This record gives sequence, C-alpha cells and structure tokens, in this order.
Amino acid sequence: MKPSSAFILALWLVSTAAGVSQSIPAKGIFLDSITWLQAAKQLTPQTVVVIPLGAQAKEHGPHLPLGTDYIQAQFFARQIATTEPVVIAPQLNYGFYFPFITFPGSTSLRHSVAKLMVVDICRGLAAFGPKRFYVINEGIATNAVLKPAADLLAREGILLSFTDLRGEEVEALVKRVQQQKEGSHADEIETSKILYMQPKQVNMKLAKQEYGIRKGRGFPTYDSTQNGHYIPSGIYGDATLASYAKGKTITEGMLHIIKADLDRLRQTSLPAVKMPDVKLYTGQYETADKTMATISDDQGLVCQFSSFPAEKLHADGDNYFAGFYYEIWFQTNDAGDVISLRLVDVGGRISLAKKVK
Repeated sequence: MKPSSAFILALWLVSTAAGVSQSIPAKGIFLDSITWLQAAKQLTPQTVVVIPLGAQAKEHGPHLPLGTDYIQAQFFARQIATTEPVVIAPQLNYGFYFPFITFPGSTSLRHSVAKLMVVDICRGLAAFGPKRFYVINEGIATNAVLKPAADLLAREGILLSFTDLRGEEVEALVKRVQQQKEGSHADEIETSKILYMQPKQVNMKLAKQEYGIRKGRGFPTYDSTQNGHYIPSGIYGDATLASYAKGKTITEGMLHIIKADLDRLRQTSLPAVKMPDVKLYTGQYETADKTMATISDDQGLVCQFSSFPAEKLHADGDNYFAGFYYEIWFQTNDAGDVISLRLVDVGGRISLAKKVK
C-alpha cells in the first residue's frame, strides 16, 4: 500500500523540525569545488575570502590526534559556509608550529616560509578581485606569522584579519566554562571542543592534568634535559575536566566571534597602497661573467635577467623583492645608494651583480 501524500508531507515536517533535513542551502562557496569559470564570477572586489588554517601534524597530548587543529578549522569553515556569503579557500594544514617540534610527528614551517605562504595565497586571489581575507586561525604561535603577513599585504591595499585565540572576546568566552587553573593546549577547552565536534577522536581514558615545569626560557618539550616548558604528556592544562557541554558552549561562542570578525572585515576600509620608491633600484647590474640584470619601473619593480622573462616583483622586506622567477636582495652603501644585488633565480642559482648604470 502506497503512503498518502499527506503522510509523506507530515513525515517531512517532522524530520525538518527534528533537524534531520539536509536541504539547508549553503551561502558560502568552497573554491576547490568549482571550476575556474565559476571562480571568475565569484572572485569579485566585494568577495570575502576565508582561509582555514589548522595543523594536521602537531602534538595534542596522548588523548587527541595530531590533526586536532585541522579538525577545528575544518569544522568552523563548514559551519561558516552555511550562513556567510564567502568564498572558502582550501585549508592550510602546515604552518608555523615551531614550539612543538620536539614531539614526534609534529612539523613546522620556518617563520618566513609560513608568512609568505599566506601572503602569496592572498596576493594570488586578490589579482582576481577580492581584497578582504580572513584566516580561521586555530593556533596561537601562528599569530606571529599572520600579523606580519597582514602588515605586508596592507602595503598593497589588501586587508587580512584572523581569529585571535588570545583576543579579549575569546578569553572572556573561555572564562565562562573554564575550571582548570591555567592552560592553553590539549587542555580542558580544546579537548571539550573536539568532544563536541568529533567525539570519536578523543580518548578520555588517556586525558590527564599537566601544568608542567618551567626550566629557563624555551618552548614546550617532553625532554626533561632541555630548557623550556617540560610537559611530557604534551598537555598544558587539565584535560580531565573536558565535556561535550563545555565544547558546545565554546564552539558556538567561537562561531559568533568569527561571524562578528567577518562583519567588521566587510565594514573596514581597505588600506591605502604604500609601495616603496622603485626608482631607487632601477638600472643595469652586471655579474662577473658579464650577464646583465635590468631593473625597471613599470608601476612596480620589474626584473629581466638572463634568459628568464621579465617579471614584476613584490616588496617582501627592506631592500628585498620577490616573484616566481626571482628573489632579489639589494645592497646599499653608507649613503643609502643601491650599489649591487644578490639574485636567486627559479633554478636556485645565485648571482651577484654590481650596479653599472
């Protein structure tokens, strides 16, 4: 016997009310799920691009997986996609996590590499229109990379903001549920979040309280012979106090903070472009084997060297310019005049050249 249309309608209403329905449309668009033709329409000057950042190889105690930060960043990105009209870039699963590299399996990029990775991603997408970027940042050490990355991009008229886990709003949220006397890693708070997001990833039988012993200056370590914050379990805090309920409160609060950050980002005026005076560097430079490097000004510093094509370079530091084919460091004399350069090409070859004209 076929069910009546009234029965089917009633069943649909019940399932919707119970949260079973999967038909809620997403407002956000995941960049990796569309074609370049679709991307061309989505990447406009009005677009806000969200970049999830969470380590997939970083210790989180004996009870949480190395991918704990990745889980959190991915969760927040998916939730934001249901309510915010943003473009979500592919997640970054490596970054600056130097404080944890003594723990097996933990990896880190160098500070400069991690910073310029974020800068290059934003620059690349900004070329198609977007000038506002937001990093869902599931780390604390990463602040040391994201702040200088934001400063560098601001000189080019690009706005970058990020989740600050040391910010006042997050600190106030944590205080609402926190019972541990201190902590910030694989602790009561972080463990609670994973209990809420992916409970099967947590082994509470191995959770423990660990505040550690500080020996001089240094980062977390499981090796008692090293200076630093000796936490052999990799936990800083009391993970035994974690709960699903606390995780729900923290996660929902974090979503509110991220959405507020996105609203502020949309309303913030773009920074004024402040590029260096390229004329200081223009001229002809000659290597020992008489190869010429030409530095010219075409609304930015342009380099032509050897058989490589001419390329416009970005100012990534004091007297330092970089692109895809070249990296150039300019040397100056005591008077501040540019007298030579050190060039590394795409093949890794290093060339020293004196300014001759």
